[in-house]
Amino acid sequence: SHFDQAIQWYTQVQTGERGLDAQFRVASLLGRKGDVEAARRFLYELQKQNPELSLQTYLAEIEILNTAGRYADAMTVATAALEKKPKQVDLLYARSLVAEKTGDMKTAEADLRSILNIEPENAHALNALGYMLSNHTQRYQEALDYIERALKLLPDEPAVIDSIGWINYRMGNLPQAEQYLRRAYVLNKDAEIASHLAEILWAQGKKEEARALLKEAAKRDPDSPYLKEMHDRLKQ
Repeated sequence: SHFDQAIQWYTQVQTGERGLDAQFRVASLLGRKGDVEAARRFLYELQKQNPELSLQTYLAEIEILNTAGRYADAMTVATAALEKKPKQVDLLYARSLVAEKTGDMKTAEADLRSILNIEPENAHALNALGYMLSNHTQRYQEALDYIERALKLLPDEPAVIDSIGWINYRMGNLPQAEQYLRRAYVLNKDAEIASHLAEILWAQGKKEEARALLKEAAKRDPDSPYLKEMHDRLKQ
């Protein structure tokens, strides 16, 4: 298969910076192929040979387990890694994303707050915390404050513009939410942004446009769980 060919090719590239990138690509491809344990073994070997890469190998392993839906294993790896590298910002961020997926909002929020204690201007953590609060709590004003801080730091970042649109939707400011979401969608035709924009259009009675948007997005990303969920909700 093309996966096997790609793996073979990347495995042969072994020198310098490019060689290391290629090694991580092998692990990622093995994971996407469904051979998660082979990917993990590959990363362990890589880490044994290059102890200075321990952070990158942990992050790659968490990402592979996360993509495979093995959230409990991803949490275990992230927590073990944080015991060895306490307060490491990338590991805290990775664990917060996994914790949110498992419904452990306490850990997800605590990890993002730990990042902000270390780096108060970390726009990605500010955005993630605001977005998480807008989705899982009623603490909308607090969520808006975090996202606005992120937007000041990254005014053209589609993910942050998406978040500010989404929190406006949660707070009932539909026209404003639509404005932000349209801008985010122009910048990045991401499936999650498309599903948010469709929901906001639908809520304002613009049902034909919402349907057309979902159809267009599904052509680009037929396997998106966001689009599927949105499509199912609009059928009800």
